[in-house]
Amino acid sequence: VIANATFGTLVSEAGSGFTWCGNSQQNRLTGWSNDAVSDTPSEAVYIRDEESGTFWSPTPLPIREHDAYRVRHGAGYTVFEHNSHAVEQELTIFVPADETGGDRVCLKRLRLRNDGHRLKRLSVTFYAEWTLGDHRENTGLHVVTEYDSQSRAVLAYNRYHPAYRDHVAFATLAPAPHTATTDRTEFLGRNGSMAEPSAMKRVSLSGRTGPGLDACATLQIKVELAPGQEIEVTFLLGET
Repeated sequence: VIANATFGTLVSEAGSGFTWCGNSQQNRLTGWSNDAVSDTPSEAVYIRDEESGTFWSPTPLPIREHDAYRVRHGAGYTVFEHNSHAVEQELTIFVPADETGGDRVCLKRLRLRNDGHRLKRLSVTFYAEWTLGDHRENTGLHVVTEYDSQSRAVLAYNRYHPAYRDHVAFATLAPAPHTATTDRTEFLGRNGSMAEPSAMKRVSLSGRTGPGLDACATLQIKVELAPGQEIEVTFLLGET
C-alpha cells in the first residue's frame, strides 16, 4: 500500500491494483478485485512495437512474457524491471508525500532504453478502469467522461456520489498523449480482456468520450528510440 494522508494506491508483485482518494472503500477511482488467485488489475501499461505489432506489458500482468521480471517494493514506491524485445523497461509507481500531506495523485514513471542496434518505433498505452465509488456495478451508469484539450487530460465525474459529487478525477501523460479514449468496450473489444485488448491491434484510439459509456481512461503516446537512447513517459492518475 502506497499512500499519503488523502490518497493512495495498492500494488502487488504482478502489477497495479487499484487507486483511491479520501476513502479506499467508498471512493475508489479504479476497481478493486478481492481475488488473491487471479489478482486482476484495473490499471495497466502496454508497450507496442509499431513495426511488428507485438505488444506486451512491463509488469507480469496483464501480459506475462517468458523473459524475467524483477519487482522491488520500497518505502513509498514499487519498481518493476523487465527487458524484452531489445528494450530495457523500468516502471516506478509512487504517491507523492510531503510535510503538508502530499498531492492527490499517483504517478507511474516508465523508462525505456533501446538496447538494440536499430531505431525502435514504439507506442506506450496507459489504461485505467474508472469506478468513482465503491463498485463499478453501482457507479458505472453515472460516470461521465470528457477530454480537456488544454490540459491534455481525460476527466471523469460521478455527480451521484453521496460524498464526492463535486470531485473531478483525471488521467494524463507527460509528454502529452497523441490519442485517447474513454470507451472500455472500444479498448478491450467484444468479449475481450486486458491480456488481449482489441485496441492494441489498431493504429490509434478514437478519442471517444461522454456519458453512457463503459468508462475507462486510455491514453497513448508514440515514441522513437535510437540505439542506446532512453526516454521517460509518466502517467498521472488523481482526483481534485
